[in-house]
Amino acid sequence: MYIFLDTETTGLMPDLHEIIEIALITTDSQFNITGTHVYKIKPQNLKGADPDALAINGYTDAGWADAMDPFEAAHAVREVLDIHKRSILVAHNHIFDLNFLQQLFRRNMIDEQICNPIIDTRGVVLETFKPFGLGGTSMNKVCFFLQWEKPQHRAYDDAKLCLRIMKASKRSYLNNAIRLLITRLCDTIGLNYSCM
Repeated sequence: MYIFLDTETTGLMPDLHEIIEIALITTDSQFNITGTHVYKIKPQNLKGADPDALAINGYTDAGWADAMDPFEAAHAVREVLDIHKRSILVAHNHIFDLNFLQQLFRRNMIDEQICNPIIDTRGVVLETFKPFGLGGTSMNKVCFFLQWEKPQHRAYDDAKLCLRIMKASKRSYLNNAIRLLITRLCDTIGLNYSCM
């Protein structure tokens, strides 16, 4: 079972900036979605926000008018993580997301410990697609390489892209394993697989 995580923030520094949107998508072991949790969070320090980050995230006062209070959001996220504490947490650049998430917990006096095993999809794409010409691990480069349309920079869309990466890498691993098995079988019986 997996939890696909993405955060959108008001900048790059967890001590100064804050999460304004978070998405957690839960799946079974075959990557079938079992739950979706998306929370918009009211920023508490817009004066300290990076204007470029707000533009990238699509932040507007009107768009966040019904956003949750950070305390409420922190408790909701903590509850999802506690329910799925044995699931594997998957994120693209997980250190960024976890640093911000733990800061959200600290600011709201909630247990910040996250014990889930973690997969960073940057490592997954490097291992799976770099041998075929992937030029970098940014989500934009991954989408370009895989010929996927890159959606607007939102937490749910980016968490869903992590899910797509895991599905694509699983297919790639299976295809490579089948190719290797066929090659070894052909070697064993004296056939040239490359001519088939």
